[in-house]
Amino acid sequence: MHRPTLAPSDVSFDVFNVAAMRSAHMLYLMRQGYGLFITLTIGGTPSPAEAKRRLGLWSAQIDHGVLGRSYQRHPQFRMRYTAIPEKLAGHWHYHLGAIPPQPASGPLTRSEFEFICWAAWSAECPNGAFHFRTVDNQLEMARYMTKSLRDEAVLENIVHSTEFHPIS
Repeated sequence: MHRPTLAPSDVSFDVFNVAAMRSAHMLYLMRQGYGLFITLTIGGTPSPAEAKRRLGLWSAQIDHGVLGRSYQRHPQFRMRYTAIPEKLAGHWHYHLGAIPPQPASGPLTRSEFEFICWAAWSAECPNGAFHFRTVDNQLEMARYMTKSLRDEAVLENIVHSTEFHPIS
């Protein structure tokens, strides 16, 4: 019996079970133990590549500010995050679950880290906006971050901090 096969271009995004995919992403986010929830609004309508570039520069500025000049030599101490974009066709922004960088001098206070994040984002995206809060409930954070995963373009533009600094 001959069974027809589908080429990848024949399969639409709707074929995938979006609920199962969202659940898997939620589980991944909850297992990361992110203590911070950050929303970064870019302003304007940048391309996905430009948005990702700005996100990478922002996190590098934070790592440099917290860890010093040699931050690139110590990827295990750098800020870790997962950024999921939303509203790609208009008011482009990322929702991030994050763990702050770990300086040798000890952890930063929440207000110190919030100020560093805000200053770096203001420098990188003067027309953007920034919102910062502590995660009280991992499940609620994961639900909120994954609410737009029904859009294939969102899936293609999820950013993990390890894309900028792989941890071996």
